[in-house]
Amino acid sequence: MFDRVLDTTHELGKKGYDKKLAERVVLLYRDSGIESAITYLTTESKFSKEKAIALVTEIDKIYIRDNRQILIFYAAIVFVLIFLVYLGAISSFYFLLVLSGLYLVRRSIILFQFTRKNRFKRHLLK
Repeated sequence: MFDRVLDTTHELGKKGYDKKLAERVVLLYRDSGIESAITYLTTESKFSKEKAIALVTEIDKIYIRDNRQILIFYAAIVFVLIFLVYLGAISSFYFLLVLSGLYLVRRSIILFQFTRKNRFKRHLLK
């Protein structure tokens, strides 16, 4: 399974950041947002404001890239399921229609929740 925190921490470790600090900041970013991650870096880790913004911007870039990939994946699943529901309806194969329809509703709800909870555009940090 894809673990976004470990993947992001590993990418930041390649760029020269401390892995434990990067993991803590990624968890703060994921759970509380950009402002709390910057505040943690400036108060607890004694980073300058510019360095903190640079690190959080890197995390933001990685998360937005991953969000877009996940969105494309779920959208592709939904489109395939719409096609299967259509095939079940025109061929009178009701088992396929019902099974694909139920799965389509479930995946559509997951897609809606994902798009509501996650960011897909970068916001300027000051």
